[in-house]
Amino acid sequence: MNSTSLQSFPRRFMIGGFAFLSMVTLSSCAGLSDPSHEKESSYAKASDMDEGTIELQNWIPREATDVKIKFSTTAEARPITRFTLPGGQLPAQCEDAATAPSAPQLEAEWMPEDAASQATTLCGDFAVIADGSTITAWDTRAPEAS
Repeated sequence: MNSTSLQSFPRRFMIGGFAFLSMVTLSSCAGLSDPSHEKESSYAKASDMDEGTIELQNWIPREATDVKIKFSTTAEARPITRFTLPGGQLPAQCEDAATAPSAPQLEAEWMPEDAASQATTLCGDFAVIADGSTITAWDTRAPEAS
């Protein structure tokens, strides 16, 4: 081996190593696009929603507006929602929460960080924060086993 090939060896090694690390980093980033399988939907009016397989969709009063729903497509977490309810009148099955409910299993920019401590009402399996006509709610049941 001559001195020229020995001098270029470390440089080729570094370039090859950098290329390999870049490739590994980029390929692992591709798997991060939607690791949690969370989906979010918005509707101007609840009446625009199809009644669905997500129980929360069927619970939201049809007169609600500005509806946001977030859910897991793999049932690893229960859904959350926020909507405006004209008059702020909750459905008849709602009652004061005797104890603090479990925390929401999903996060959204519109969901308060300390939601469980703010919930004052339970509507069946749904914990509710009513702030005037703005209703934030989440399913308190444990996630389904995979």
